[in-house]
Amino acid sequence: MTRRRWFEIGLCLMALGISHVVSAQELRRFTAGSYDRIVQAHAGKPFVLAVWSLTCEPCREELELFSGFLQKNPQFELVLIATDTPADEPALRAALARHRIARAEIWVFADAFQEKLRFEIDRRWYGELPRTYFFNAAGVRQGVSGKLDAGRIDAWFAAK
Repeated sequence: MTRRRWFEIGLCLMALGISHVVSAQELRRFTAGSYDRIVQAHAGKPFVLAVWSLTCEPCREELELFSGFLQKNPQFELVLIATDTPADEPALRAALARHRIARAEIWVFADAFQEKLRFEIDRRWYGELPRTYFFNAAGVRQGVSGKLDAGRIDAWFAAK
């Protein structure tokens, strides 16, 4: 076999490995009380909570940004909440695999009354996506609407 063929086989195996890791991740149901459980679970540690959807193009670009940041910073804590539904699980897993998100806490809205879930996350958030919250170790958060750039994440990570 040629080197090129071995390289192609290696890429395929790597892609399968990444998709296996993503498919093995638990996709948690985000319901009333989930936000408080997330914040309590990360108490004392800085983390990023990013809200996204399959139908949001800037969200997909942001997932790519988070993927690169996770690879460079293994201690980076990322929580992703999809505003889609549990019925979208196959598509959610495929999107996360495509963007190589193999190490994050993954949630999906699991209540038909999405406004209630959005209100639980932030009373001043009206559903625009992407929506990102930067939490410092003291639990103080800063919310940002719209697509992030690498500089914003780098600045938060350096200051955390």
